[in-house]
Amino acid sequence: MTWPNRWKFTILLATLLLLFVVHPIMSESQHPITFLYHLFLLAVFAAVTFALLQRSETRVIALILSIPTGVGIVANYFWPPSNPLLGSLLFHFFPMLFFGYTVAAILRLIFEEKGVSADSINGAFCGYLLLGLMYVRTRVLPG
Repeated sequence: MTWPNRWKFTILLATLLLLFVVHPIMSESQHPITFLYHLFLLAVFAAVTFALLQRSETRVIALILSIPTGVGIVANYFWPPSNPLLGSLLFHFFPMLFFGYTVAAILRLIFEEKGVSADSINGAFCGYLLLGLMYVRTRVLPG
């Protein structure tokens, strides 16, 4: 087992913590700061996708949900949506589906492990942090 596969949840935890630490600093709506926020958000989605692509049973759904999510983040930064419904779907709905599926997949992967490791504990923390990120994206950011 290679080290990225063995530490997939630790990598995800590091990106989530970076996003949560840097997000309050980025609360101003200046253009370079918004770019950094979207960059950190893309890093979280990349780490989540990487963690889910390690297993064949989560690979297909992870790809199906991650592609519109990544497109939505990039499109929201470069082209603010002229259609609010499309923007809401790409920037809020698909990420929520992706995060929800990720939390369920992380919990399933942790419960299927034969022993407790540091990475599985970090995976449990990731599940809690992803639930918090889901709450923030649905309650705080849209309105």
